[in-house]
Amino acid sequence: MYFFGCLHYKSNWNKYKNKIVFTANNNFKDDFLLDFSKKYEFVGRTDINEYLKMLELFFSMHPNTHLTLILGSEIPYLANTQRNYINREKEHLVFNKKIFEYANNHNKLHIINITDFIESQDDFLNNINHFTPQIYYRIANAIIGIAEKYCNQDVKIKSKILIYIYSIKNFIKLRFSNNPFCYKILKNVYGIIRK
Repeated sequence: MYFFGCLHYKSNWNKYKNKIVFTANNNFKDDFLLDFSKKYEFVGRTDINEYLKMLELFFSMHPNTHLTLILGSEIPYLANTQRNYINREKEHLVFNKKIFEYANNHNKLHIINITDFIESQDDFLNNINHFTPQIYYRIANAIIGIAEKYCNQDVKIKSKILIYIYSIKNFIKLRFSNNPFCYKILKNVYGIIRK
């Protein structure tokens, strides 16, 4: 199965090195791409039935373990420009429904549905699977709630001010990284604020 922009195919490497396809801000180099393509085989996306089989296997091997799954957004990212993400929200809707059905019969499986945290298109960062720091903060709090409730863990929550500081960092990186002079100055200012 071939996906547009698949990392395994050498014909796509320039797309990654030149950030034509989504790279999650990674800077890909030939040596990494070669090593990656030798070590891993692309077999396509995991369908829901295979995923449910893997969950069964996991719980058969770890019956006392609590597992938390973070499900994909059922809200479309309207600014999408990536072919592999067209209609991804529809796929998430089908996938999520099956996971919720499965979770109803497995009390050690806990679900965090990202859809519950998204309030507007501004909550997306640059595709349907990447979000602003505020969304990650909400998800982290949900994970902490599960850990405290089911795993008898007391987790320290960091100040929400850090979220705003990370937001400033992301803004600087996205807006000024191709202007080395401005980026260096703003990055230094960020370093001072962060302390």
